[in-house]
Amino acid sequence: MVILRDILTALGQAFLSLVRFFAESTAAAGIEIDPLIMAAIVVVVLLLLGSATWSCSIACSRRHSASLHFLLGLLLPYVYPLVIMFAMDIKGAKEREKQLREQEERERAEAMERERIAEMLGREQQEEGKEEERIFDADYFESIARDEQGNPTGPWHIVFGEQEIKALRILEPLPEVLSVEIEGRDGKPQKFRIPYARITECEPC
Repeated sequence: MVILRDILTALGQAFLSLVRFFAESTAAAGIEIDPLIMAAIVVVVLLLLGSATWSCSIACSRRHSASLHFLLGLLLPYVYPLVIMFAMDIKGAKEREKQLREQEERERAEAMERERIAEMLGREQQEEGKEEERIFDADYFESIARDEQGNPTGPWHIVFGEQEIKALRILEPLPEVLSVEIEGRDGKPQKFRIPYARITECEPC
């Protein structure tokens, strides 16, 4: 604004000096001043200043240099301010829009990652819940005793009470107890029965 004030002051002084020069020259030559010509000069000067100040105000409102656009509005009266009114962007607006788009993309990616993690945790919790709800009964051991080809499965790590054994294979799920085959002290397999009510864990070895 200080530069604009200096420019306006300089133009005003130049205009007054020009008027004084013409007035003195006209008086010395004995020529009478035509009021219409003077009025036309004043109108032209005012129109030029109006174009310059209009360009300056548009530039200032969009965060551009005031002095530069004041001079351009003076050199290209009314054409230049009309052009920049529709063509000039707010200074830094494109950069801010780019930053906002990048931020939105980052936030969208973070939200998708949070959703993915939440879904994964939900599935894990669901699977854990299913494991917690597992009932060690005859039907359960019947379902795991043999594989799809009908071969005995095993070995199995079975925990019951405060004990645990390694079952080489599941022999027969009886109504109240589970009959399994374990390795005896002499290294030979032998049968072993476990009440279902005492079994707390059964995992493949």
